[in-house]
Amino acid sequence: MHSPKKIAFWFLIASVVLSALLGILAILSDSFGWLEVRIVLTTVTISLASICALADAALWESKRGKALAAVGLALSLLAALMLIVAIWYEPSIEHKRFWRLTVHLVVLAVSTAHVCLLSLAKLKARYAWARVTAYVVIYSLAFLIILMFEFSIDSRAMFQAVGINSILVAAVSIIIPVLHRLSKADLKEESDKVSAGEGEQTWRQVICPKCGVEQFKALGEITCQDCQCKFIVKILDS
Repeated sequence: MHSPKKIAFWFLIASVVLSALLGILAILSDSFGWLEVRIVLTTVTISLASICALADAALWESKRGKALAAVGLALSLLAALMLIVAIWYEPSIEHKRFWRLTVHLVVLAVSTAHVCLLSLAKLKARYAWARVTAYVVIYSLAFLIILMFEFSIDSRAMFQAVGINSILVAAVSIIIPVLHRLSKADLKEESDKVSAGEGEQTWRQVICPKCGVEQFKALGEITCQDCQCKFIVKILDS
């Protein structure tokens, strides 16, 4: 059985190739009708949905946050289906519930893909606040956008709130990869210290026995940075 990541990957390749071919045909042909426009928009929609699904599937395959990844994959699929229905059946603007639901699904799909992507970062326990902050600001931005479309809010205060949240989302999106690199550097430093204490160089990869996440500490009492499971790693004399 193919993994969700591989399926999303092949969907992305197929849709990009199809979009490129249709674009070339449009340039070479004398006429480019509404049918061709629909086909191009459909392939673009599938490409964007595949990108979101790739982020969700990457978290799924990391064996961390499978529930979140599953929700993200479902949202990406539903959002793509709603957009494709809109492209081919052209619901009138009077069908407000349909358009609002479509916008809600698209916003939630993109937000969840973003969260899944940032969740791939392996952070030490002291940097866990960054991941929580990312969840809060990303879904807060999604909530504000949904609120705007649901109740047709166009006040200055709402646009300011969306702007502030967007800046915070951009900030955590930069900070988390940096903290990921710092966590890796700390791991290397701790491993070097352990190796020096042992009098020889050793290579260890310790994973949490509960959630399977690789840890940044090799020996002693360890607290998993993801599930907070506590366990002890000790080398017994041979």
